[in-house]
Amino acid sequence: MIRKTDAETRREHEAVRNGVGFYDFTHEMIEVTGLQMGEFLDRIFANSMADLPTGKAKYTQMLNDDGIIIDDVIIFKVSDDAYWITTLYVDQMKEIFDTNITDYDAAYQDVTADYVMYVVQGPKSRDVINGVVEEAVDNLPWFSIMPNKIDDMDVHVSRAGYTGELGYEIYADASFKEAIESRIKAAGEPFDIVEITTDAKLSSLPREKGYVLMSDVGGMNPIDAGFAWAVAWDTDFIGKEALAKAKEAGSRRALLGFVLDSDDDEVAIDAGDDVMVEGEIVGQVTAVTYGYTVEKYIGYAVVDASKVGIGDRVTINDYAAELTKRAFYDVKNTRLTQ
Repeated sequence: MIRKTDAETRREHEAVRNGVGFYDFTHEMIEVTGLQMGEFLDRIFANSMADLPTGKAKYTQMLNDDGIIIDDVIIFKVSDDAYWITTLYVDQMKEIFDTNITDYDAAYQDVTADYVMYVVQGPKSRDVINGVVEEAVDNLPWFSIMPNKIDDMDVHVSRAGYTGELGYEIYADASFKEAIESRIKAAGEPFDIVEITTDAKLSSLPREKGYVLMSDVGGMNPIDAGFAWAVAWDTDFIGKEALAKAKEAGSRRALLGFVLDSDDDEVAIDAGDDVMVEGEIVGQVTAVTYGYTVEKYIGYAVVDASKVGIGDRVTINDYAAELTKRAFYDVKNTRLTQ
């Protein structure tokens, strides 16, 4: 059951959209080093990392031999000598690394326990970050990372996030956790900073922007999922041959958005529910939420691309809906680049 009347979720959602919010968003993390670290990552991931400049980040996916997505990640080149990979599937990633790394002059280390990561998101996030760091982040570009200091604590600050707003992430030694959180709260107080504790950080905020989880793209290839732009065809990544065949054959499925016609206080739709056209099943829901900025029930569905597409009318659990592009908010990314 999805409700638009959850007052606390709306409050936290609107704090990020209109002011500033923060939360602990620590992921599992692997550090990759070595003379051939870039070449090794180009084997493991579909996007090219060997040419990634120091201080920059890229989105990419790890595929199996059949070209199917088994993880999607952000990779930072934090120094000339190291990459950081944030993931929610570290054990699976380490298995694949172990199978392939012996062919390269590279090494990896699971550094999950060593770091904490706080995110500060929203139009006032730059003001808050500048209130805690030694070197101002005014000129830090989107999808970039820089070493910095908070008091006497060494940290890294990235300009990134999973909300669709101007935002930053602070990576720090795990022993600094309480101190970092205290400094964020103090710097954020003049801006009425809100700690995000509800599911808004994984549902309404990213879903309005069109961001995905593995639950949305699992079992799909990057082309069907709409991530062909993140495939480097000039590298020899795992699953490339199968993905090239899929590309030649054309997309069989598509991950699209949908908007419900309903304005009810709650709707009975869940992930896995069927998408129907005139009694025929044409897809399944992967996610549904209420978008507190767009003021609509929205979601994603994997559909049969030969039967339906953007603009088509469908039914989900007797609710009328329209299939749309996956992003519902700030489709030109103006909020991210402000």
